[in-house]
Amino acid sequence: SALARHTVRAGVIHPSIWRGTPLQAHGIGARSYMGGSQWGSSWWWNENIIYIIIGANLFVFVLWQNVRLQAFIHENFTISTRGILKEGRLHTLITSLFSHRDLMHLLANMVTLWFFGAEAVMLLGAQRFLNLFMFGGIVANVCQVLWPLAVRHLPIPSQFRMSPNTQGLGASGAINAVVAYSILTFPNRTVLLYMFFPVPAALLGALFLAKD
Repeated sequence: SALARHTVRAGVIHPSIWRGTPLQAHGIGARSYMGGSQWGSSWWWNENIIYIIIGANLFVFVLWQNVRLQAFIHENFTISTRGILKEGRLHTLITSLFSHRDLMHLLANMVTLWFFGAEAVMLLGAQRFLNLFMFGGIVANVCQVLWPLAVRHLPIPSQFRMSPNTQGLGASGAINAVVAYSILTFPNRTVLLYMFFPVPAALLGALFLAKD
């Protein structure tokens, strides 16, 4: 079943494996994981929304590798305080969420999305999951845009400051929202970090978010 495939993917193969079947404990079966999606053919979206997001990120990553397109990508797929507030490139609040220039950055984000996202889709459905993903990413981007202005006159160490010209990119903010949703939904679950070290999900999630 779709639930079985997602459960194996999320709970067995992942290096941060968890014990138990929390979806079943909440009475969610293979026929009831649609999460209230109102899109047409909701089963198709629930099965493929993660692949669509990963595919979009892979596509933009490939564009980054084309030297002729890099000026265009820099302008339209990275976010900065100057770009938003002075140049009016508001679309980068969204496009930067699908932009990775570094392969390891891309892999880390997509692997995290693959495992934590599968369970979130089962609980929320594709439409609400995408709302969570986009809202989390946009809020993170807004914070990045405002940060240089907010800390300009605060007595904080220089490493926590950021130039208004600093360009940001990546899906980390959106994926952190998905991770936060997962650990808040099942905070008492035990996660086997690297398949050996049992860690409470709430603690691991808090450390993961704090690191970012």
